[in-house]
Amino acid sequence: MAYVTTVAHQLHYKMAGPINQPALLILHGFLGSCEDFPGVLPLLCKHFCCILPDLPGHGQTTSRPDVETDAYGFEETGRSLISLLNHLQIEKANLLGYSMGGRIALYLAHQYPARIARTILESASPGLRTAAQRQARIQKDEVIACQLETMPIQDFLTQWYKNPLFDSLQRYPKAVAAMLNRRQCNSPAELAKALRGLGTGQQASMWPHLGEMQLPLMLMFGAEDLKFVSICRDIARAYEKNNDKKAVQRQFDGCGHSIHLEIPEKEILEKEILEKAPALYADAILDFIKTTKEEMRQ
Repeated sequence: MAYVTTVAHQLHYKMAGPINQPALLILHGFLGSCEDFPGVLPLLCKHFCCILPDLPGHGQTTSRPDVETDAYGFEETGRSLISLLNHLQIEKANLLGYSMGGRIALYLAHQYPARIARTILESASPGLRTAAQRQARIQKDEVIACQLETMPIQDFLTQWYKNPLFDSLQRYPKAVAAMLNRRQCNSPAELAKALRGLGTGQQASMWPHLGEMQLPLMLMFGAEDLKFVSICRDIARAYEKNNDKKAVQRQFDGCGHSIHLEIPEKEILEKEILEKAPALYADAILDFIKTTKEEMRQ
């Protein structure tokens, strides 16, 4: 187990892949941990030095009780992730964020652009556009946080994954069972704190800043996740509005919200070569990074 002590956290992380390869900082979603990319990590670490932290409130990361600060907010979370890169002597990293981790990735890219080479978002949003929407979401998330604090974690997880957002994931019961086992290693009280600090309602809208981004941007979304298909199309338009660059959009057919846990293409399932499916996810990332490297040389 590896830890780095930051201003606000004892940040737990794992690494995979040679240290001399380009760095890829991978940020999991809500309820997740550094163990959340089992299918794609063996392929990604062939090409990258993968760094997977447990985000605040998740896994084995803990807040420091001796420090008076909002350890579960965006500012301290971002600061701790940059401290992790400093600790590893990584000047600049590629960034991959899923869902909540994608919102944190956008925050990092905006606040620390000199430390980020490229940003890859999987099923992620730039936040809510209006203060009224954010306040409504904070109230909704408070109900969920209270459920985390009062319900058995198994019951909460069963209820959470009945959300239609995860319908397509239910086609893969073995993947779901393994995921639920990982989820039960989290502390419900810590998850509640993370939701109160890192929930969508707590994030300042990133929509006005998308057109200012100069970093290459890739958007990954499942074709069956209609809400995020629309969000990602809107992100691309906002990014390209005042920008010479084009956002790379990668749609995964046969997938919903959790692309890295699902079978990325229907034809893979039909051919019964399931072990090849994660390569489509990894190859999309590798192609994006290779292509943008070549463009930067021109």
